[in-house]
Amino acid sequence: MIIQFIFHLALTLWYGYIVVYDYEMTKDFMPIKGNYLSKFVWLTHIDLFVQIMYHFFAILYVCSSNLKKNFKGTFDFLATAFVFPLAAAVVILFWSLYIADPDSLADPQAQKILSVAFFNHTIHTLPLIAMIVDFFLWKHTRAKKGSTLQILFTFAVLYLVGMYYVYGITGKFPYPILDTLEPVFRILFILVCLSVLFACFILGDIINVIAGGEKDTPTKFIRQGPSVYGTLENDPTPPRNYRVITP
Repeated sequence: MIIQFIFHLALTLWYGYIVVYDYEMTKDFMPIKGNYLSKFVWLTHIDLFVQIMYHFFAILYVCSSNLKKNFKGTFDFLATAFVFPLAAAVVILFWSLYIADPDSLADPQAQKILSVAFFNHTIHTLPLIAMIVDFFLWKHTRAKKGSTLQILFTFAVLYLVGMYYVYGITGKFPYPILDTLEPVFRILFILVCLSVLFACFILGDIINVIAGGEKDTPTKFIRQGPSVYGTLENDPTPPRNYRVITP
């Protein structure tokens, strides 16, 4: 577990530094002037904090036997159903649009900030690389598709509500491309972005399988009475995924 500990500690500290660095660089350029929370209208900023919280939780998970015992399912689900899809979507969408047309994502001031290579790659490249490494280190149990779609859909709805809230105050969307599109095409663009988010879960699931992740198999219970079948002390070990319960 020492490798996992060092890995998550390094990322937590680095992302924490980037949060401070980002604040110093952009404190005068908030979507809503003087309102730091308005920065969460940018998907990249949300992902940055998700990364910090996930890797910090992973540090606690490595160090605590109680967390490993009681929250393994939660840890695996968060990694595979939310943290990876979000990180992958941010990286894929950003670089696809930025390479095609930098003006579609960032105004001149933002482009100047993004010209700082280590900062840009930390928030727009590292998250995906880090989560791929994470999958190989942990071999997470694969998330169920139904539960994943629910959490991603809920996140998408909340994000869109926040985006239109900021738009209602500022009259501007977080990304210039949304301001240039007609309403119908804007909706289509948003739907395509949502499709990328859901597709990133499938991509992550494939990578997780390659890394050695397994499907979650439900525990099956057999109730046995010791007067008929004996006790656990003299019974053979139950088959995998079975747990024997005696009265």
